[in-house]
Amino acid sequence: MKDISKAYGEALFAIAMEQNKVTGYAEKLELLTKILHENPEYPMYLSTPALPLSERISAIQEAFGSEMPEDVVSFLKLLCEHNHMNLLSDIIEEFFKLEMAVSNTVTVTVTSKIPLTDEQKEKLLQKLEVKYRKHICPVYQVDESILGGFKITLEDRVIDGSVQKRLQRMKEVMKL
Repeated sequence: MKDISKAYGEALFAIAMEQNKVTGYAEKLELLTKILHENPEYPMYLSTPALPLSERISAIQEAFGSEMPEDVVSFLKLLCEHNHMNLLSDIIEEFFKLEMAVSNTVTVTVTSKIPLTDEQKEKLLQKLEVKYRKHICPVYQVDESILGGFKITLEDRVIDGSVQKRLQRMKEVMKL
């Protein structure tokens, strides 16, 4: 199913690129994600084979016809026709991955014991952008189980600057 989601996400992104409307599509897809999060039963409703396809298509038009670009609405109808509405969240996720790759943006998760100050966030953001030469989209989390310091997760890399990790390294050095 991941291959199907990826193919649909790439197709939707290609349409957005072709029309030079990636940002506009992204904004509407964020809205759609919020709607789906608030109404998780909606994709199931649109996938119900007990309802005639024409009713499900009409429901999409009625719900999103005035809110979304025509191509996005047509895309939703296509997903409904091919019984892939259950993949919508994964498809949107694929779209955003492509958008971030094209815009040279990466999401970074920063986990600390206490919330970082605005000044700390700004300094950290500047250092990360210089180091990785990418636009950084930070997500800040608080984890009280960390003794101090912070952990940074960037794509498949983890930078562990926590006090706990430093203590662990000291123990390893002392054992030698």
